[in-house]
Amino acid sequence: MLPDSKSADLADRCREEVEHFLLGSKIESTYCYDLFRMACVRGDQEAWKEVYSIFSFLARRWVSKNSLYQASSESMDSLVNQAFFTFSRYVTPERFSKFPTLGSLLAYLRRCTSTAVVDAWRRVHFPGAGRFRLATHQLLRRDQL
Repeated sequence: MLPDSKSADLADRCREEVEHFLLGSKIESTYCYDLFRMACVRGDQEAWKEVYSIFSFLARRWVSKNSLYQASSESMDSLVNQAFFTFSRYVTPERFSKFPTLGSLLAYLRRCTSTAVVDAWRRVHFPGAGRFRLATHQLLRRDQL
């Protein structure tokens, strides 16, 4: 991590990295990765706000390109929020090391986004299926056998 970095400073530099990337430049994603680390490992709420502010446009793009989105009846904001919530619940301080690059973090955020859309679609087209899946999961957990 960069020494004595504050979330606002990292966010400004991360935005610059993202701008360069969108313009087609090859970048090192040091600042963006450290912003994610500050959010996920330190639990810094300001860093989480910045991560959401910077990367929610990607989640929105992924939602809009998902073929199930229109049939899900969920709002874009709701699906993006669900994706970030799922991401934050899984990428804990203990698990952060499983994501060695910004690309790996964004790939997981994309997976969370896809899952949010699919789950919303299932709630519309298969109401009650989630309750069955949860009940089955609870029955089959090893620690309860």
